[in-house]
Amino acid sequence: MDEAYYISSLPADENNVERIREIARSHRSIEKHLHWILNMHWNQDKMQANNPNYIANRANLNKLALAFLENYRFRLWNRGELKELNGISIQVLQTRCKNPKIALDCIADALGISRPAL
Repeated sequence: MDEAYYISSLPADENNVERIREIARSHRSIEKHLHWILNMHWNQDKMQANNPNYIANRANLNKLALAFLENYRFRLWNRGELKELNGISIQVLQTRCKNPKIALDCIADALGISRPAL
C-alpha cells in the first residue's frame, strides 16, 4: 500500500472526500501517462548518469521537447491538417522534426510565433 499526501484548498470534510479522491487519482493518472511517454520516447529510465544536475536538466529538456511536440500536434489539428487530435504519434512527429523546416515550424508553433513561408 502506498501513502500519498496532498495539499488542497478544499476542506477535509465528508462532503469533499469523493472529490479529493477523484482529484488525487486523476493527478496520478496524468503522472503515470507522462512518465510512460518520457520512458518510451526518450528512454528516460535507461539514462545512465551520476550527476544529479545532468539528470534534472535532461529530464526537464525531455519534458520541454514533449510539450513542444504536443503543442505542434494541436496546432496541426487546429489548422485542419490532422483529422483527429491524436491522429499522429509523438514518435512520428519526432521523426518529422529531423527536417529543419518542420523543426522550426514546431518550435514556432510551441512559442506562438507565426513563421513566414520560406
